[in-house]
Amino acid sequence: MKRSKTDGISFFERNLSLWVILCMVAGVLIGKFLPAIPAELAKFEYAKVSIPIAVLIWLMIYPMMMKVDFASIKNVGKNPTGLYVTWVVNWLIKPFTMFGIAAFFFYIVFKSLISPELAKAYLAGAVLLGAAPCTAMVFVWSHLTRGNPAYTVVQVATNDLIILIAFTPIVALLLGVGGISIPWNTLLLSVFLFVVIPLAGGITTRHLVIKNRGEEYFNKSFIPKFNNVTIGGLLLTLVLIFSFQGDIILGNPLHILLIAVPLVIQTFLIFFIGYLSSQKLKLSHDVAAPAGMIGASNFFELSVAVAITLFGASSPAVLATIVGVLVEVPVMLVLVKIANRTTSWFPAQASVKREREISPVKAYEPLARGGFGDHVLFATDFSEMAANAFTCIEQLVAQGARKVTLVHVQDKTELEQHLMGRLEEFNAQDRGRLESLKQTLLNKGASQVEIEVCYGVPFQEITRLIKERNVRLVVMGMQGRGFAGEFFLGSVSHNVARHSVAPLLLIPGLR
Repeated sequence: MKRSKTDGISFFERNLSLWVILCMVAGVLIGKFLPAIPAELAKFEYAKVSIPIAVLIWLMIYPMMMKVDFASIKNVGKNPTGLYVTWVVNWLIKPFTMFGIAAFFFYIVFKSLISPELAKAYLAGAVLLGAAPCTAMVFVWSHLTRGNPAYTVVQVATNDLIILIAFTPIVALLLGVGGISIPWNTLLLSVFLFVVIPLAGGITTRHLVIKNRGEEYFNKSFIPKFNNVTIGGLLLTLVLIFSFQGDIILGNPLHILLIAVPLVIQTFLIFFIGYLSSQKLKLSHDVAAPAGMIGASNFFELSVAVAITLFGASSPAVLATIVGVLVEVPVMLVLVKIANRTTSWFPAQASVKREREISPVKAYEPLARGGFGDHVLFATDFSEMAANAFTCIEQLVAQGARKVTLVHVQDKTELEQHLMGRLEEFNAQDRGRLESLKQTLLNKGASQVEIEVCYGVPFQEITRLIKERNVRLVVMGMQGRGFAGEFFLGSVSHNVARHSVAPLLLIPGLR
């Protein structure tokens, strides 16, 4: 079966760099041969904000805000270590390394190629990119690296809230250090227009639609309606911006490549800071990969919007933010490939540091020696809650359980739409994870351990194996929440309980 590293990312997203180049060409041609169009559009302005561009940017940002489940904030206290990594990298490291790297290249390395005035403008654009961690495409990167979707949502939701507080002072500080004077009221207006308003609109729309039609309708029917709106908004925004940028691009075509150099270096640096920090902290790969991706990727829609508001659509600072759009996808796909090839750097889920004590060994003795230990089935999705449940299996083995079957089900509802081309890759990766768990049990004295990687509807595959293998006891982690049920093993525990012919032991998640 042919596999592609870009399975799971839409045709538009996969070719985003191509669309940016085409929009650049179209915009420059319009600006050169039809200058009346950008000149007329430039008249529609209020408080130095271009009304046409503001509308288009709202069309991009508003659907993104609807996708974020801010109710997930209540789960911040559960396993917060990965969130600490995300927050520290995104807000205490990333903006400042971006400033340092960009200043080094624009003012020193490329001094003979870039004038001081352009260097200052390009630095401003780079700062705006560095101060805005990704809030939308990170879901794609997390999906491609098999990140924990629930954890990624919490990471994104908390960053969106931090943007409200931290973005303005960080940008003002770094631009001030760079000798760039900006009016605070204009910067605050930018955040209000392009973060607060779309955020409030997204939260309200999400709440009302889910309340009246349900979460399944919202995710599968309502949100997809906005896909083309978002795409159209981005493309039209780029064409319009490039129509104002024609003179700069035609006069300095090499500068696009020069701007890209520090942006690419910054992306790799920030990814590895977050990714390797997670590894040192012994976080699981499904938390570490999104933690690295969310900082490496940028909220370029916000960066573009603020650059236009602060400096005008024809400013070189805007060009710098758009180069960020140009390099984003190809660079992030390289990082996805790196993350997927380095899963072995991270501990198996069963050995991930636990945040509460394992239940006393003797608590499992009646189960292990009362006939239930003849054959125990453990179903795992390799999440933190499954790792916690695996401690029960370890104790059952320690108390004499004779046979254990370790099961992971590749969820067809998750794979069918985008990721079928990577099924063989996922099977091999997950079989390796199960082998690691198997070795753990063998080291603890287990006499017989089998592994199964299945494809289908999780609860159906689990209940089928229970019947076919004469299982005496089933152990599963229990999520205890209803978010995005099709992705989490914990969401199928209720169905397994209803259909299983063997007793089911549910282990609550960490608190």
